[in-house]
Amino acid sequence: MQSLTQLGKWNLTEKDKEFTRCLLDEWYSGSTLSSVLQQWEEHNNKYLPSEKVPLNILCYNVEGWGTRYLEVVDLVYKIDASISVLTEVGELWNKFTIPNFNMFHQKGTNRSGGVCVSVGKHLRATQIQLEIENTVIVDVFNLSDPIRIIGIYWPQGQERNLDDLSPYITQETIITGDFNASLEEWNSTASDKRGKILKEWIEKNNLTYIPSSSHSSKRSKRNIDLTFSNIDGINAETMFFGTSDHWPIVMTCENIGFEIRNFFPFVRWHIFEGMLALLQDFWIKEQSITSVDEWYNTYTRFLAALRNRVTVWKKKEKYRPSLPPLIIDKLKKLRRIRNKYYTERKSGCQNEETRVLLRVINREVRQEIAIHKSSCWQSFLSSIRDKSDRPEKAFWSQVSRVYKSRSLPFSKLNSGQSVISDKKEIVDTLFSYYENQFKKTEIKKDDPNDMKIEEEHRVLLNELSISEETVEPTSAFEIAKFIKKAETKKVIRFRSNIELHD
Repeated sequence: MQSLTQLGKWNLTEKDKEFTRCLLDEWYSGSTLSSVLQQWEEHNNKYLPSEKVPLNILCYNVEGWGTRYLEVVDLVYKIDASISVLTEVGELWNKFTIPNFNMFHQKGTNRSGGVCVSVGKHLRATQIQLEIENTVIVDVFNLSDPIRIIGIYWPQGQERNLDDLSPYITQETIITGDFNASLEEWNSTASDKRGKILKEWIEKNNLTYIPSSSHSSKRSKRNIDLTFSNIDGINAETMFFGTSDHWPIVMTCENIGFEIRNFFPFVRWHIFEGMLALLQDFWIKEQSITSVDEWYNTYTRFLAALRNRVTVWKKKEKYRPSLPPLIIDKLKKLRRIRNKYYTERKSGCQNEETRVLLRVINREVRQEIAIHKSSCWQSFLSSIRDKSDRPEKAFWSQVSRVYKSRSLPFSKLNSGQSVISDKKEIVDTLFSYYENQFKKTEIKKDDPNDMKIEEEHRVLLNELSISEETVEPTSAFEIAKFIKKAETKKVIRFRSNIELHD
């Protein structure tokens, strides 16, 4: 009852008040605290319809990860690949990462060899540890059916026994990579010995060759980047993209995919803050009857559950961050380093390397954001110049949508007692308000402070009248400028008092 009384004093809309009452009913009607929190934690799960998206897998011989890093990132996001098998990555495989992807690696037989498998963080993946060079095995979950990815790079000079991989083939496995093996029926102009050995092995393990739309080698008409699987419904397409000697291949699994939700959260923070204020007394009492650790764990769970309960999910057909993935990834890294820096400083064991690293990355992020904004602006200007016969008119037409007046007209005025919509009444109300605000201050004769100021003013005028020196007139701007120069605590307090009284 006390909460409802306090709620009525707040300046909330009727809709927000009704929603807050609903939350209070759920809070007080729950049998236990844990049951209420569980109800709030599971609230949004039943309201989020999902859409199944087919799984896209990229296979690409990059011939050096350090030189092909940017084009791989571009290709991954262009084709929306959730898994990438990158062969011949070289020794720089761990110098760069794909934003929002986990990387799994196995070294090669030479400095230019090695295989990487990257899996998007919206999926869960674990690597199978084995001592076979140029081979990575990863199990991927959070799909309609879990699958196993085996990435292979088989250079010309390497001897390997394919039977070593047979125990790792499960019911739903995809094997892909650069095999350097040719077979006429696999879209190559001729067959070689390795191709025949490979065909015999995949038939023995009940695997099927997944044909692509073209051969993968740029230097010849051999198709040496191959894919095999025991999963139905996989299509492969050769992408004519990149600077490597190999064309990348994109596989789409029609029968296997993952669920996405085109919904984004909007947290009603004013209601969140209101509920914290209304339930403050309860948590203070809980603190006195439970241990510190137990109270902390329960209260943090309460905060997360309440946030979930006051979150509204709205559908968005398209979502595009304002910054590119590379900068977003670096911002996340910057936040981790900043948190580490403040934690170390608070504990008294500050590390100088962390401070320098934080400063360097912060400067790099600022520079990259500035370059990105400049690039977007130049692209915008170029698009106007290329698409319009009169670029100057098109420019100002576009800019007028961006730079708008900060003074927005209003049609209603809340006077504190009622809402005024008539224009004349709005003008009269504002005139009366500001006339009262700027009227001459009356001197109260019963106020000792006013009388003291009046006496000092009278003495000052008397001194000026008998003085032979001329006094130049001043202004409010000059006084404000003088006060800003005198940065003392007393002056700052004086300025604050002036602002509050104004």
